Amino acid sequence: MSQVSSVDKTSVPWFVARQILIRGPARTVAVTLTARFQKLAVGLICVTLFVIAGTTGYAAWQRWQVDALAREMDRVVGLARADAARAAADRALLKSLDEELRQRLADRSGDPGTADIRELMARREAAIDRALADRTRIAEQRDQAIAEREAAIAAAEAKIAEVRARVGAERDAAIAARDAALAANRDTIDRIDSETRQTIAAIEKIIHATGLDPDRLTAPVATPDVPGPKGGPFIPWSEAAARAAGVESQAVAGTVTGLERLRVLREMLEHTPLRSPVERTEVSSGFGYRRDPITGAAALHPGIDLRGPLNTPVFPTALGAVIFAGWDGAYGNTIEIDHGFGIHTRYSHLQTIVAAVGDRPPLDRAIGLMGATGRATGVHLHYEVRLNGRLLNPINFLKAVHHVPEEDPNPAERADAPDSD
Repeated sequence: MSQVSSVDKTSVPWFVARQILIRGPARTVAVTLTARFQKLAVGLICVTLFVIAGTTGYAAWQRWQVDALAREMDRVVGLARADAARAAADRALLKSLDEELRQRLADRSGDPGTADIRELMARREAAIDRALADRTRIAEQRDQAIAEREAAIAAAEAKIAEVRARVGAERDAAIAARDAALAANRDTIDRIDSETRQTIAAIEKIIHATGLDPDRLTAPVATPDVPGPKGGPFIPWSEAAARAAGVESQAVAGTVTGLERLRVLREMLEHTPLRSPVERTEVSSGFGYRRDPITGAAALHPGIDLRGPLNTPVFPTALGAVIFAGWDGAYGNTIEIDHGFGIHTRYSHLQTIVAAVGDRPPLDRAIGLMGATGRATGVHLHYEVRLNGRLLNPINFLKAVHHVPEEDPNPAERADAPDSD
């Protein structure tokens, strides 16, 4: 079992798409951090840490060299001072010895060994002069070495200053690049938000033109007695975290909310019957009250009639699933499609039914052929739109996308027709 656990742990990728929950006063928004974004962030952090560590290490090494040179210079200066003190003591001692010897020579001027003593003193003085010359030469060499060390220290300090300036410039450039990237991100977020709002407004305008309310259709269904499934990790919320998120997080949250709203509206738009069921839209009888074509009595027409030649292809007006395909009394051969959001469409008096129950036909595939089955005086398509069982005027859906059908050929028969709803 331990081997299996270790394999599972090692097989988990480091960078996966993650979500950050941002809770606002009205709702909680999930911001997705892609794997690519995480890799870029980790790479930037690693490069920054590498530059900082390298700069710190190089500066510490240069500083250590400077300190070592300073310690060596202090040691040389101490030795020089000690040599100077010893040289001064030697000179004082030699001076006293010289005076003593001169005094003795003066006292023994008649002694035959005086010449030997004087020769010995001359050699001694020559040796002393040579020693002093050697000491002077050593002192000069020492001073030159000290000067070279001081020059090396000055060069090292200048190099450290140069490195610090270069690292500072690189740091400033990195900060400027980061600020530019953040500004570009803010511009991108603003552009996406603006385009999203414009698209949402355009889609809502189309949907409102049909007589539908997109807010009501897309509102979640409240089920207080039977709560839906929920889950996710527990992330404690704090006001400090909200303040740390800042304005950019609020902008991202607003954009995410807009994108989610746009996704729902686009899905609704795809399932809203805005297309004409036939290629040539020619209305022969409109929606509402009319004089029945057979009995002549006042009657309610629940849809519109579109005329055309026999076996004219009939297409679905939006995406959806076929829930009925067969004979339906006075409607004749009928197909009913459920488009979701409570929207249903019916296609009646068909000569031939092509679709079957359960099909999800694409918009470019015919579901049937126009005919005159059922209660009909001639070849035409009876087309209905319903919302949660309530009849709607299909003309409003066709006009919503500037597909304006021809005028009703018998407007006098529909003088008392109600509004689209």
